[in-house]
Amino acid sequence: TTIPWPKMTLKQSIKKSAPAPVLFILKRLYQYWLRLNDWCSVALEVRGESAGDTARIWASILCAPVTSLHRLGRWGYPMLLFDARVRVLGDLHFTCRAFTDQLFQVTPSAQKDVTDVLRKQLSAGDTFIDAGANIGFFTVLAARIVGTSGRVLSVEMMPDTAATLRRHVELNNLGNVTIVENALSDRSGETLTARQPAGSAGQASVAATPVEGEAYVERHVRTTTLDELSSNLDTIALVKVDLEGHEEAAFNGGQSMLRRAKAVIFEYWPEDIRAERAAALLRGLGFNTDRRYSYNVLAVRPQVEALQA
Repeated sequence: TTIPWPKMTLKQSIKKSAPAPVLFILKRLYQYWLRLNDWCSVALEVRGESAGDTARIWASILCAPVTSLHRLGRWGYPMLLFDARVRVLGDLHFTCRAFTDQLFQVTPSAQKDVTDVLRKQLSAGDTFIDAGANIGFFTVLAARIVGTSGRVLSVEMMPDTAATLRRHVELNNLGNVTIVENALSDRSGETLTARQPAGSAGQASVAATPVEGEAYVERHVRTTTLDELSSNLDTIALVKVDLEGHEEAAFNGGQSMLRRAKAVIFEYWPEDIRAERAAALLRGLGFNTDRRYSYNVLAVRPQVEALQA
């Protein structure tokens, strides 16, 4: 049984029935509106660490009506025009490079559903695994929630991104985070080729094919498994997995760990058969996988759901 998804939305109905020229215009207007909406979130949620950082952020916001027109028709993120140090959710601190997606990665509402899941599933003293940690927004948030008595295992395979992740852990004075710079897969000790779109901290993958015409960087990465990394961990409160299409392989290499996990939130695109195979694997290990959050699915053990009800 596949994970249920809503009936056709108005957006899907228009996409199916509108004439091509109308669809072309509507799509770009919609993308432009989404980009401006993202910038509104930045204005409301992101603060500069200093007056200079604040000025750099607001210069980027004020230019957004123009810069948001760039490359309409392709995926776009809010991007700073200048490097800046930022603060979100009161006391989470990050550095963001200009002309990258790092500002988007640390804006809380950009992945509000996953943020809400961390806040609900994690408590002081818990253990959290961040598989595909990126520059560390969820690592830092989880480390704050679980506190000094808790533990965070953060896995990121891209060297430059892992370096930024380490900087953010240090910037937030977190002593409860362990960082592993490897790719997660079903076998340990292999060398795989990872591709990452230029200017993106996210979307690096050893599985997905880069978008045609997009520039990307390529790195050779060594693999490890979730089982290997978690052999000294007991109960795991939550595992977040975002591996751009390689989730199934990571779950295959982490079945012992998954038997000790209470909940897993993982990226799930309904048109990707790999995502459904990953969900089926979790169901086979006793998880319920019917709780959908945007393009993620929360898999929870029935006994944990009963306690939360």
